[in-house]
Amino acid sequence: MKNKGEFIYMLKNKKTIALICTAILAVAIINGQTVNAAISKTLSIFRAQDLKGVTVTLDDIQQIQSKLSTGQGEINLEKMGNIKVQGGQKKVSSKEDVKNITDVTVAFPSVLDGVVPSVNVVEPTAIEFTLNVENVNEIMKSYGATKLLPANIDGKTFKINFASQVTMNYSINNKPITIMETKSPEITVPDDVDIDAVYDAVVEMPIIPQRLQSQLKSMKDWKSTLYIPVIESEMIEVNINGAKGYMSKDYGDSEENSESAVIWYDKGIIYVVSGEVDSEELLKIAKSVK
Repeated sequence: MKNKGEFIYMLKNKKTIALICTAILAVAIINGQTVNAAISKTLSIFRAQDLKGVTVTLDDIQQIQSKLSTGQGEINLEKMGNIKVQGGQKKVSSKEDVKNITDVTVAFPSVLDGVVPSVNVVEPTAIEFTLNVENVNEIMKSYGATKLLPANIDGKTFKINFASQVTMNYSINNKPITIMETKSPEITVPDDVDIDAVYDAVVEMPIIPQRLQSQLKSMKDWKSTLYIPVIESEMIEVNINGAKGYMSKDYGDSEENSESAVIWYDKGIIYVVSGEVDSEELLKIAKSVK
């Protein structure tokens, strides 16, 4: 592991995070569990029922960066297919108003009862993505891929439904605390799509380091589990009222400037709590969210 300062820089760099997501995104968005196999003859619906971590090292991130930068093509969403987005409007809300949201049951931190948060809501969002497989496969080949997406998914439409996302911003002694709550996304794919073939093609992309590929290939429950990148030596597994979560260690640039974050999944809801406090205090806040 490289020095902590370099890690902090990369963790806060949005381009770096985007590169990580590029390597893992397609794996993550097809995670889910069949809700009802007989719901439709033409569609399958998936929603994650658990949260687990995929261990990612700083070296993994650097390898992904290097391989993406040396590819002959470019990741261009317009070339990859047609995207249609509906909903997703952002609005200012209040603690009282979000209690009336129907698709997400919002929980509040009891230890912050005396603090009035500013509240923002992103309304439900539906994203439809119709693949141009020829172009996607050309992009994959430009990065050295030999296993490609199956031709029969060309022109097929995948749909991702995101529930309302509620973000509450608190301030304690002039230190910000942010709590985000939403449901795991629901993925709808045509029933004749071999989702395992799509998964295998993505996992074997050469831009994904071999050690990370091995982890992804070993996942037997990827259809029922939402996997998130867990940075080795910088994140630890924690228990939030019986639910498994992952917490970053204090990553502020000094003892006086602590920052930490925790994510967990419980009863269909994804929670993220972050702020400029040490991990012990943040964990106390997280455990009070009920």
